[in-house]
Amino acid sequence: MISGLFITAESFAWKIVHQFVLSLQFSYKRRQRESGCFQRRH
Repeated sequence: MISGLFITAESFAWKIVHQFVLSLQFSYKRRQRESGCFQRRH
């Protein structure tokens, strides 16, 4: 019972971490693209 709860909590936390990493990568790529366009313009 306790181990099952722990596994569920662990998978839930892993999903949150995965979503956080994906959003970080997305914002990082978008920032890179914007800075690249900014550098090209000047």
